[in-house]
Amino acid sequence: QAIRQTADAISAGEQDFDALLTSKKQQLEAAGFRIDYLEIRDATSLRPTTAENRDVVILAAAFLGKTRLIDNLHLTRS
Repeated sequence: QAIRQTADAISAGEQDFDALLTSKKQQLEAAGFRIDYLEIRDATSLRPTTAENRDVVILAAAFLGKTRLIDNLHLTRS
C-alpha cells in the first residue's frame, strides 16, 4: 500500500522524493514494519534518481515480525 501511495504521489507531481520517502517510512514503521529499504531509483540503471527522470522504480523491503516482504513498482511518468 505504501508503494502504491508513493507512486500515486509521484504521478500527481510530487518532486521532493526525500520527503516523500521519509513520510512513507514513518507510515510503515508506525504500522509495525522494520524497514530494510524504501527507494526510488532510475528504472534502467537502478541508480539514485531525480524528479526529472521519467522512468523510475520504487523498491521496498521490510520485515513484519520474522517475515521479510519485498516489492517493487515500475512507474513511467508523463
